[in-house]
Amino acid sequence: MSKIEFVQFEKAFINVPVGKHKIQQKGYLQNGICKIVDQGKSLIAGYCNEIELLKSDIPYILFGDHTKIVKFIDFPFVVGADGVRLYKASAEFNPKFLFYYLKNAKLPSDNYGRHSKYLDILLIPKIPKDQQNEIVELLELKLEQIERARKANEIKYNELNILPNKILEAAFNEIENG
Repeated sequence: MSKIEFVQFEKAFINVPVGKHKIQQKGYLQNGICKIVDQGKSLIAGYCNEIELLKSDIPYILFGDHTKIVKFIDFPFVVGADGVRLYKASAEFNPKFLFYYLKNAKLPSDNYGRHSKYLDILLIPKIPKDQQNEIVELLELKLEQIERARKANEIKYNELNILPNKILEAAFNEIENG
């Protein structure tokens, strides 16, 4: 087995400056033509109609500089608010492989400070792209299985929560109909 080579963050991730090509949170709409993606927990934070700000050369990997939230964006979007870092994968890397790697990276916490300074110390495993593709495929298969199991558990949990009420209702009906 060959030894895995590691490269510095900037050799794998291509920084895409956001600059002023973003919309502030006060400009978010409930509905609109363009989806807004920011560093918050939700994938889509809101909407706007500023088509000229639309990023359509997807995919992108978003890193929340304050929140450390990592998102994979594979649809046209507008960058929302401040603290968003955008990256593309360099030619040797599968974008989803980099996304999952960054999403699981253990970065120090600076509370609500800037965390992108810690990206410089991240080392990324440089493995053949076909192996990256296999890893992504396997990981996504396992994530789908986990999500199906989570949904099944949620259904069972909800059924168990209403079971005592059904038992009581049946008991009262039996007493009432005596």
